[in-house]
Amino acid sequence: ETIIGCVPALGRLFLLTQASLQVGQTTGQTAVPLTARPFWKSTGFTNPDQLTFADDTLYGYPASGPTRSRADADEAVVQKDFAADMQEIISTWIHGQVSVVHDPKNDAMCFIHSADSLNASGYWTTRVLMYGLRQQALIGDVVLESTTQDMIVSGVATVGERFEFLAG
Repeated sequence: ETIIGCVPALGRLFLLTQASLQVGQTTGQTAVPLTARPFWKSTGFTNPDQLTFADDTLYGYPASGPTRSRADADEAVVQKDFAADMQEIISTWIHGQVSVVHDPKNDAMCFIHSADSLNASGYWTTRVLMYGLRQQALIGDVVLESTTQDMIVSGVATVGERFEFLAG
């Protein structure tokens, strides 16, 4: 499988592919330095920003929608019901336009849908759903928009204690 992204966590490498989430571990052997095995099966990704790690848990947006599981388990117990209150909103989202990032200030997972819709001025907006880790619930629904330019988020990252994004 082609690896499209990598998230390091708890001494493992979580490898995003178009077909699944793989977990990679070093072997200590020169000939085969890394082994990989499925962690989330039959649930692929379309961009490298669709998986993040916080509080010993992986949060992602594979083709099957918002997903989480403990990162330290040998067998992944995949949870999808945590995002039930988001299902109506995300039902029309285009999978490849979604990114996931941790916002440390609000202690929330942000599910970001770039180019969500056009505003009244004819510019693209981005929608951000914030899932609170302390509250274990949806805590915010933000629309990034401008009356003078598109607000399409093209990159996301957690830098220190801040959630950063590129938009324009």
